[in-house]
Amino acid sequence: MEKPMTLGPNSVLLKPSSGIDKGYFAAFFSSAWGQDLIRQITTGTAQKKFNKTGLRSTVVPLAPLAEQRRIVSKIEELFSDLDAGEDNLRAAQKQIARYRQSVLKAAVTGELVNAPDSSWQQFTVGELLTDIRYGTAKKCSYDPSKTPVLRIPNVVSGKIDLSELKHTDFEASELNKLKLQEGDVLLVRSNGSADLVAKSAVVGAEAKGYAYAGYLIRLRLQQDKVLPYFLHLFLHSPATRSYIERQARSTSGVHNINSDEIKSLVLQLPSIEIQAEIIDRVEELFSRIDALETWCRTELARSARLRQSILKSAFSGQLVPQDPNDEPASALLERIRAEREAQPARKNGRAPSAEKTPAKRGRKPRTAAPLPDAKAEQLKLL
Repeated sequence: MEKPMTLGPNSVLLKPSSGIDKGYFAAFFSSAWGQDLIRQITTGTAQKKFNKTGLRSTVVPLAPLAEQRRIVSKIEELFSDLDAGEDNLRAAQKQIARYRQSVLKAAVTGELVNAPDSSWQQFTVGELLTDIRYGTAKKCSYDPSKTPVLRIPNVVSGKIDLSELKHTDFEASELNKLKLQEGDVLLVRSNGSADLVAKSAVVGAEAKGYAYAGYLIRLRLQQDKVLPYFLHLFLHSPATRSYIERQARSTSGVHNINSDEIKSLVLQLPSIEIQAEIIDRVEELFSRIDALETWCRTELARSARLRQSILKSAFSGQLVPQDPNDEPASALLERIRAEREAQPARKNGRAPSAEKTPAKRGRKPRTAAPLPDAKAEQLKLL
């Protein structure tokens, strides 16, 4: 770092002794073993934390210094290859996302099926509706004996997701107004993220009869004029998204779109037959895009597992060859202890003392599995 920096109140700075490679220390605490030790000393629920006392009681495997450096060098070499692969995957994800947007743009302009929109008819969304309605403000709970209620998490992916459903009771007259029909379009009317406002999903048979929450708007369509999925494509197309996000942005932190703004949106519509043709083509292309996105996520997850596999090998003595000429870790540990004992007393007037270790106070130190190496030792972070 070129500029001096200070630590915030929720940070802990570890300064390894001269016989410990900083990269070795950092790699250990990035490993599953190191993270498990941190979890063991972590307390709290809403805001999890650990303190220096807990960290000092942690015991980590210590290899000879020369082996530490070989381990760090090998980790950096292997991680460099993984970094390059992950960079390529993330670049591919961005290209796939751009391609998805290109498909949406081509869909609502007719380019996707060579049906230019110059011959299409112009409508406002309001002219295509038989009903537009906000959802219920009733408090919901996880009680399957009551009526299921779709919320923002159930629609924001662009598809109806029936996981994590909540439920509530309705009077028959109220439910009659709110219950969903196949082909309804639900969209988000209010959210802390402007890019989620007006994101929509088409209701299928699986959610027929369900209700929906107050942060959603239900559009019921004249399906002889517009197919529900075609309107959904329009709402997700780049030009429409750009317009909606400009309209919805608010300095209050909560971004909104109301029913009048939805009804005033203008779109061009081809015949029902061409709409159906466009939908078929989009579904075909989106199926391929979804498969590519899944592959990228799978490979990124595999890369993350490989990192942990490398770290596991590193701290089990299997990543690099061990050299019988290395100074034993026991000798290194003695030097570290001698350095610590030679340090001046702390500000409170007490020098580090073996009598103050967690073991002496009746607490068992947190330990990591030792390296399977006769020269390996365990180091307590005192």
